[in-house]
Amino acid sequence: MISELKCEYTKNPVGMDNEHPLFSWILCPESMEHQRSYRITVMKKNTLVWDSGFVNDKRSYAIPYEGLDLESNTRYTWKVSLKTDKKYHESKTGYFTTGFLDKKEIKGKWITHPDGCENPVFFKAFDADEDLDYALAVISGLGYYNLEINGKKAHDTVLVPGWTDYRERDFKKLLYPYKDDSRKR
Repeated sequence: MISELKCEYTKNPVGMDNEHPLFSWILCPESMEHQRSYRITVMKKNTLVWDSGFVNDKRSYAIPYEGLDLESNTRYTWKVSLKTDKKYHESKTGYFTTGFLDKKEIKGKWITHPDGCENPVFFKAFDADEDLDYALAVISGLGYYNLEINGKKAHDTVLVPGWTDYRERDFKKLLYPYKDDSRKR
């Protein structure tokens, strides 16, 4: 009955940098029911970080997170429960993964191929704990990358990253502020 769970207008976003993400969902119109109230719960592993409680509101779009402070590079699960004019519904579980929420946390450095190769290949060996159930690789670069782990492609995308802007912009003066002063994309 409840579908299209979205966080920040995206299904299961990874690398989200908003400390107060927005949640949205759709109550299947074929049900002929009308939402009367919603409840959003957000979990970090088995710990509840936000329970909105039931809110008497028909909105189902752009509901802001109001729970405990989110942590960088952390996976959260969430779901919504609805009371309609006919019955109670509970959604499946969605998730979102935060990126770096504070610039001070970014400790990477740029690497280059020593020969100036246009299509360099970089390797990094590492060991993972046996009880690992989730991992996040954080990659940034001027150009596209392909991540492989143990010789197998580790993602389902092509031509990543997408359009990336590496300069800060002035977001203060417009209703929808944007200062296009970018030099590297």
